[in-house]
Amino acid sequence: MSISEINRILALVEEWTESLRRDQLNEQCRVSGRDFFEFMQSRGINAALMAKLIIQATGYNPAQLWRVEDAQLLRDAIFRYEGAQAVTRIEEKDGNPRSARNNVERFWS
Repeated sequence: MSISEINRILALVEEWTESLRRDQLNEQCRVSGRDFFEFMQSRGINAALMAKLIIQATGYNPAQLWRVEDAQLLRDAIFRYEGAQAVTRIEEKDGNPRSARNNVERFWS
């Protein structure tokens, strides 16, 4: 898949994230975070590494991140969770089975 196609997918993720109502953000962040950790751990990515990067990027432990009241921070986290998974799926489909770690670092650094 080309860079422009990946950018199109990320734009759709961003559009969806921005369309979430304020009252949906906390729960969606919780769900997206859970799914992100499950997805990445199934690809051999260490949970401690992911947590460290998320803490550095947001100032919050991922287990607590979904509870914050900052709408923009929640939208940003949801985008990072979902975007990293989407790009990893695309790259794996294109024959790059080792892209998960790169995408965790890319989206959370």
